[in-house]
Amino acid sequence: ADRAVRGAEAASTGYPVFPLKTFADMDRLITRVCDQLRAVSAPTVVLQAREDDMTSPRNAYLIYDQIASTDKRVILLEDCYHVITVDKQSQAVVRHLTEFFQLRIATKGQDKHSSPLVSVVQ
Repeated sequence: ADRAVRGAEAASTGYPVFPLKTFADMDRLITRVCDQLRAVSAPTVVLQAREDDMTSPRNAYLIYDQIASTDKRVILLEDCYHVITVDKQSQAVVRHLTEFFQLRIATKGQDKHSSPLVSVVQ
């Protein structure tokens, strides 16, 4: 129970201070990741809170649009914020990931070019 309370507090309060070095490091990381997005061809699911207080859902669609995978999905979660794994929708995160991976396991032997799974779930 104590761990759940700490997780909920972290999700609701965020970080009070961001050192300038952190922003510089994040900017470098974002640039490196964006430069490599087109190389991503593996099945991909992007989960994000619709009301994310740290980043816009627009970024989820940026990833979706830039990756090379034809098997990709964006899921925007309602009623939660940035740390979706410990917020109100943590069970929805588990459910969406379980469904995503189970579908890939079930269709593993099929020709991946016969019916690409491209969807945006909201």
